[in-house]
Amino acid sequence: MSEKPQGEAIPILPLTLADVAALDATYTPIPPFNEWKMLDVNRALLEVQAAWDAAVAFVERRRATANSDDLRQAVGAAMRAAALDTGAIEGMYEVDRGFTISVALQTIAWQAALSEIGANVPALFAAQLAAYELALDVATKKLPITEAWIRRLHEVICAPQDTYKVLTKIGWQERDLVKGHYKDEPNHVRLLGGGVHAYAPVLQTPAEMHRLVEELSSTDFEKAHPALQAAYSHYAFVAIHPFQDGNGRVARALASVYLYRAASTPLLIFSDQKDDYFEALAQADRGDGAAFLEFVVDRATDTLRFIGDQVAASAARKIEELRVLLTAQSGLAHVELDQIAMSLLTVVANEVDEQLKGLQMPPGVAVNRQNQSRTDQWGELEGYRRPTSQNDIYLAIYGSVQPPAQANVDYAIRALVARDRDKRMAIRVEVVGKPEAIDARPSDIRPDMAAALRLRVSAWVAHLISLMLEELKAVAEKSLRGSGYLS
Repeated sequence: MSEKPQGEAIPILPLTLADVAALDATYTPIPPFNEWKMLDVNRALLEVQAAWDAAVAFVERRRATANSDDLRQAVGAAMRAAALDTGAIEGMYEVDRGFTISVALQTIAWQAALSEIGANVPALFAAQLAAYELALDVATKKLPITEAWIRRLHEVICAPQDTYKVLTKIGWQERDLVKGHYKDEPNHVRLLGGGVHAYAPVLQTPAEMHRLVEELSSTDFEKAHPALQAAYSHYAFVAIHPFQDGNGRVARALASVYLYRAASTPLLIFSDQKDDYFEALAQADRGDGAAFLEFVVDRATDTLRFIGDQVAASAARKIEELRVLLTAQSGLAHVELDQIAMSLLTVVANEVDEQLKGLQMPPGVAVNRQNQSRTDQWGELEGYRRPTSQNDIYLAIYGSVQPPAQANVDYAIRALVARDRDKRMAIRVEVVGKPEAIDARPSDIRPDMAAALRLRVSAWVAHLISLMLEELKAVAEKSLRGSGYLS
């Protein structure tokens, strides 16, 4: 049977041999590529060239800011749409464009939704998708189109289909579909207007397919515009109609080879475009190949623009890139690390206060701690940054001794975050200008301060206070000697 949207299948019975011969005689052999091209196709090609070039350039601009995964996913979406609607065009099931887009983009529960259309739809879709992947593979590898490959394409695309319908003298009947084999019964169709459209006679089919493959491997064909290659290969194939069923599906996958090679796009025809599609094919049958070429270019450029938009709309990748940009050590955001660094500085400040309270200073000696702002006055420490998303403060510890032992010593203590994402000790609290520093892992501080780190902080603060007192003593001693109090 021919694909039903093009017409109703002529009953195999009760046709006589004479009837079949009469119908076979009306078949017009496929035109050579150069002859078909010389119709109005060349004129049409000039008219559609600008649209094609603009669509290809559009995709290239979008690709410039994307990566190979974005393009692969966008082409995959177009391929899934083409694979779904190629079966719907033939009336094997019904879909609307919204549903097709949801399958193409693999939205939530799209696989379950396929089963709701029909129990066999997931298998049909998978087979049709495999056929488009087969077409992409032969396009990518730049392999020649052979009869064996076309028969293989038919086997793949019709894999879940065991039978096809034929109208006989007793009504519609199911016949076994032999996949990958040329037809052994006529498949002419009766058109809706009452006429008959003849495809290649059974006995002529092998020779016609041989001619077609030769045309597709000719030098002129290989040099032709990809849209012209797609249009001719599709038109000539369906003119022959070499298989009992599945010819339309095979033709669209075959045409996709040439669009894949040139612009990484399948021939995507939505099921709601089938009337225009069949009309364009009918015009090609009447000698107006330009109409079908224009239809193919319109569909290809529409799909290219869809692919270009989809490449740019790769939200998943953008989110991941944003996540990587905002994520630092230990899988934390930069702002979280800033908070952790400042919390360690707060612990240090509290420890300084606690230890200073327990010290009995000599008369005239004072050590105090204050928060001060602006930590950028000392510049950057190599390999570290300031936690700028938080209040820009540092700890100032002032030590002083009153005259005559005049002495002043101050320490500036600031928090820093390592720039290296692989550095485990990502948090540092340091005394500016001195080697004294305490390093910690983010996990030592959040969610709770580790007991080991608290002990280290306590010991480190005690060391700093001791160091400051030692410096105060040295400066005070110098002052006393200078004033004559000490010899």
